[in-house]
Amino acid sequence: MELTIKHRVILLNMSAAFTGNMVALGKIQRFREALSLTTEEAHKVNFRNTEAGYQWDEPDGPIVKEVEVPERAMELIAAVLTKMNDSQVLTLDHINLYELFVGNDSDNGNHSGTEIPEKVEAG
Repeated sequence: MELTIKHRVILLNMSAAFTGNMVALGKIQRFREALSLTTEEAHKVNFRNTEAGYQWDEPDGPIVKEVEVPERAMELIAAVLTKMNDSQVLTLDHINLYELFVGNDSDNGNHSGTEIPEKVEAG
């Protein structure tokens, strides 16, 4: 899946809360490593942590990286985004990720029987 730096930063923050057994967490850890910016990428975009949060420069437009997203991570991310949508706490930064992982919410909250867990577990 092609992900921008913004997508990757949001997913890194989101996936930090996933819990599960050692096998599942190993997959999530490898996914998080794939999302992380390399030193070269960080220098190229002047990635920095400021009082306002993470910031970077992309003067030539968004930089995209192909990242393999494990099936379980897809499910967990979709569940978290759906729960955020239902709780009305999504922000503008989540729009593209929501469309990528959940799809177009034209059904106004009907998630085709998708059960949203209270606690998001990787296992």
